[in-house]
Amino acid sequence: MNSTKSTWTEQIERMHPYHLMLYLSIFSSVLIFSFLIGSFIQSAETTGNMGLEMPVYFYVSLGVAIACSLLSLPMKTWFEKENLSALMYVLSGLSAALVLFMLLQYFGWRALANQGVYFTGRASQGYIYVVTGAHALHVIGGLLMVLFAYKRIHKSAQDPVSKFIYFTDEFERMRISLVVRYLHFLDLVWLILFILLFILHS
Repeated sequence: MNSTKSTWTEQIERMHPYHLMLYLSIFSSVLIFSFLIGSFIQSAETTGNMGLEMPVYFYVSLGVAIACSLLSLPMKTWFEKENLSALMYVLSGLSAALVLFMLLQYFGWRALANQGVYFTGRASQGYIYVVTGAHALHVIGGLLMVLFAYKRIHKSAQDPVSKFIYFTDEFERMRISLVVRYLHFLDLVWLILFILLFILHS
């Protein structure tokens, strides 16, 4: 048992601070979303049928989220192949998709308000805005990560030396990996929230 603990401790000690920060952030986010989702379910059971129609914007945003995950999959491969243009196209597409996702969230909230579902309404209705709003804040964080990665790649494309330094830098490789993992986390959370809303809204 001590050997297992030692191995676990050694793995954490060998982990790069960026990886550790990401995993701690995801762990903290999981705790937050678990609490919010639990409170949401409890309030929905207490108040009964919420009587809302799922906004079509949420359906579209689910497709956008899935597209983000699929689009980010080849990023590490493009990095290994030192394909700057492909990475820039992918990151540009991800940036546009995340902005589109945020717009869909906004219009989804407006559609809910048009149905009489308000943040200041019943507890179960208010939690819809809380959980989706918390996810939206995480999406903004993901967008900033994508934009920063794009800036680094764009800077390295200026000359062959910068390009060589970029693709031989383990930190840059790690940043790409962190972006991909964080986007997958965001998409998984939205999938869970979507399923929850779909079940509870009826």
